[in-house]
Amino acid sequence: MRRTSHITEIGATCESKEFATYIMPKRIYLLKHKLLKVIIGSTMFVKGMPVQALSIRDAIKLFIEYLKIKEILF
Repeated sequence: MRRTSHITEIGATCESKEFATYIMPKRIYLLKHKLLKVIIGSTMFVKGMPVQALSIRDAIKLFIEYLKIKEILF
């Protein structure tokens, strides 16, 4: 079966430290339900506000660094 979805957000909380980032998907899909995330050109909007969105590669690198700092991983 072929994958048809893309990760658009990563978030985690450990004790008082939080991690959250948006990810620019490679493909854009129209959703039949209420749109909370919209992409216009190279900008992602969440609930009408522009947000910084990273490539999946950059987001994963930052998330791994978060896990290392919190001593959750490695």
